[in-house]
Amino acid sequence: MNIFYKSSLALVLVATGLTSCSNEEIPATMDAGQSVHMTVTVSRENMGQTRTEFSENNGNLDCRWNKDDILIVTDENGINKGNLTVKELKDGGVNAVFDGEIKGIVGNKAKLNYYYIGTKAEYKTDENKVYTADYSVQDGNFTSLPEKDLLSATAEIVISGGQSFVDNMELSRRISFAHFNLQFADGTTLSSNATVTVSGEGLNNAISIDTKNREASYTAGSVTITPAVADLYMVLLPSTKGFDLTFTVTDGYKTYNGTCKVNNPIGEGKYYRKDLQDGTYAGLPVLMEPKKEEEQPNNPGNTGSWGGPDTDMNFVRGNVTWTTDEDGWLVNCRNAAHTGGFGTYVTYKNNAIQNGLLSSKGTTAYFFQWGRWLGYPSTTNRTCFQNGNAYGNYPNSSQYLPGVETYNMSLGYVGDTGLVPSYCAAYMGGNSFTREKALNWSILFGMVSSLISHGDYIAANEECNWEDRCGNPCPDGYRIPTASELEALIPESVDEINGKHAEIKVVDGVAYAMRWEVINSGSVPYLEIKSIKSNLRQVEFENPIFDNATPIRFAAYGYLDNEGDLQGRGSIGVYWSNESGKNTINNTTGNGGKYLEIDFNKNTAVMGIGVALRSFGAPIVPIKDEQAKSSTLTPLFPVLLKHNCKYF
Repeated sequence: MNIFYKSSLALVLVATGLTSCSNEEIPATMDAGQSVHMTVTVSRENMGQTRTEFSENNGNLDCRWNKDDILIVTDENGINKGNLTVKELKDGGVNAVFDGEIKGIVGNKAKLNYYYIGTKAEYKTDENKVYTADYSVQDGNFTSLPEKDLLSATAEIVISGGQSFVDNMELSRRISFAHFNLQFADGTTLSSNATVTVSGEGLNNAISIDTKNREASYTAGSVTITPAVADLYMVLLPSTKGFDLTFTVTDGYKTYNGTCKVNNPIGEGKYYRKDLQDGTYAGLPVLMEPKKEEEQPNNPGNTGSWGGPDTDMNFVRGNVTWTTDEDGWLVNCRNAAHTGGFGTYVTYKNNAIQNGLLSSKGTTAYFFQWGRWLGYPSTTNRTCFQNGNAYGNYPNSSQYLPGVETYNMSLGYVGDTGLVPSYCAAYMGGNSFTREKALNWSILFGMVSSLISHGDYIAANEECNWEDRCGNPCPDGYRIPTASELEALIPESVDEINGKHAEIKVVDGVAYAMRWEVINSGSVPYLEIKSIKSNLRQVEFENPIFDNATPIRFAAYGYLDNEGDLQGRGSIGVYWSNESGKNTINNTTGNGGKYLEIDFNKNTAVMGIGVALRSFGAPIVPIKDEQAKSSTLTPLFPVLLKHNCKYF
């Protein structure tokens, strides 16, 4: 059913004007430029749909003339011949008598056009004698409807004794009015800064009238209602087809959408509103639903794109097998004679995300060496492998890797301790340690010693990105952020965050309201960042715009140094990017991995981008990327079968 209803007022028609009444002899001609005193009585039936003081009566518009109203008169060439003003209001303004001087009339008859353009419109035509009324900006108030009303008529007058009288002229309205009621599903009350945009394929927002013949043309476009009102009145221009009328409300960071279906073309001189069953009338209801923010997974300004929900690690266990790999790593059986040994493969399909951090085991293994697939716990004990011998602090049971059986196997070279393969450290020097081995032997934390002066964990020391070394270690839909994406999280207007800070920041062409807060409530301090798209020019920390924003947290977890020892916990946060560059750590050379550094000092935090040795271990906050796919890893774990092999 069409929910648009036409007013019960009769549609205004164009009338031909009428008569003069004088017993004097009508002269044959009038001199060019001579004035004619014209009196026109303008009236309408049904309480008059003419002008200009509006009221609603049982759902219809009562339109009455005002003493300040003006009629503009043009000839059939579109030339303005003068204005008529109100001489007398009749019947409470339902009818009005206009009079005034009309100049430049030739002859005793003339075909004239009459225009009413509202209480505040200005009459200006272009060189083609075209008058344009722009309705692209309206205020939505009922009291404003008369301001840019538009009516017209054509009448042929008869002149006698320099005067002309026209009775009962009828003006036709060239526009229509509508009453809408925007109903917000969440009970929203609009602020003074809110705006409404009305749009649709059949909507026009400007009308051009040829003042020679009163023919109209229209400009398609949207209408802005500012400031926004929920009980909304507006001017509608005629259209040739039905269409969906779309309402979009923008109020700070909130956006609402609603649709009202226009089943038929919009005509002239109508009043559209809801006709209720009880005989009363109201605005056409438009249900406004909150607009869901489009995700922008590649825009780092959106904190909702960082971290991700908790996910589990995905892996497939392999079987214990004999392998002939050498290099002193699998020489774990006496009868192998240094030519091979037993090992097991575990295929890791994706790492986990826990508490917003990339992890290889629950909430503990979240320290990653740059460019390697598996993460390590903060207590990476040392088992050093060099020249076929093992020494140091052997791993403990809290560091078990997921996916590796916890029975009938021990870590090679460890001896009869009953420990299973787990995180440990090893010197990664020498020509035998290639990038491929560094990746596939990810059970090893690649320590750095004097063997590698440039601080890399393999000898190549090339400039590359993380994916070049091990592919994407994050789950599907996530990846390691770039340095510039991490840099986007640093405030621009301050160098130090002193407790709290907020600002508007443009990231990748999108404006975000962003805020930073240093929080010391837990075992380690952390920096919480919130951001949300906004059209605000400035923002305060306590603005409710942040209430529904997704937080991202960077804690002072510290980092693992070259030998797997935890440093800086409680005072520094180090978070890897996927890019490399020249080391900025004191007394180091060569290339390292770029990282976001956050230095905490009581209630303050300072953020910056640096380059650290790739042998360091640091957390990763992944970023959304729907195109990103996780790479897989199948490292070899050397084992001892307690019942089938003697220890070396």
